[in-house]
Amino acid sequence: MVDYVRIEKFCELTGWSESWVRKRISKQVWQEGREYVHLPGNRIVVSIRGYEAWVETALVSEQSATAPSKSVSPIRECDAAKGSSLSPRPLI
Repeated sequence: MVDYVRIEKFCELTGWSESWVRKRISKQVWQEGREYVHLPGNRIVVSIRGYEAWVETALVSEQSATAPSKSVSPIRECDAAKGSSLSPRPLI
């Protein structure tokens, strides 16, 4: 399979708009040499493999960000409501 495609072809394959792709490049969300490459004549080609790796990384980040924490707080709910003695005194 071909890895590098012009932005127009990339958009056709993925459904993203050209402005979406250029925004990822200009805001440095994508890194040159990983998700895209500049060619002579100021042409840009997008790496299909780089894009797929970026998507996988984004999915993993999203899943870990939304995963509920399994840790239990040592402060009981009623202690937090009445002001726990574990909290430091306010500075005056």
